[in-house]
Amino acid sequence: MADGRSNPLLQLIRRIAAADRRAEWSDGQLLERFTAHRNEAAFAALSPNSPTKVNLHNDNRAPLLLIAGGKDHTVPASLTRTNFKLQHKSKAPTEIKEFPGRSHYTVGQDGWEEVADYALDWATKHAKVPSAA
Repeated sequence: MADGRSNPLLQLIRRIAAADRRAEWSDGQLLERFTAHRNEAAFAALSPNSPTKVNLHNDNRAPLLLIAGGKDHTVPASLTRTNFKLQHKSKAPTEIKEFPGRSHYTVGQDGWEEVADYALDWATKHAKVPSAA
C-alpha cells in the first residue's frame, strides 16, 4: 500500500479509528472497514431489490424538507436540488430551502439559528396533530 501519510482519507480514518480505539488496525483494515459501506451504498442504487431502495412514489411518507448550502462542497446544492426533483414525485409534502452562504457544516457556522428556526417552523407547520378521541 502507498504511504498513508500522503493520503488525506487514510489520515482521517486513522483519527476516527484512534478515537474508536482501533489504532492497532493496519492501513488495509482501516480502509476496508471505513469505506465498505460507501461501496455498498453506491451499488445498492443499481440493484432493484436493494433493501435501501427508496420508493419515490410513497405518498404516505413523512414530510421532507431538504436543506441546501450554497457553499456546501460535500453535498452541493445542485445534488440537493436533484434529490428534491426525485422526492417531489411523491404527493407527500416535499420542499427545498437553500441557504446561499452556508457550508455543509452549517451548525458550526455563525447564524446557524436561522437554519434551525426555519427547519423547526417548517416541521411544526407540517406536523400532523392527532385527532381528539
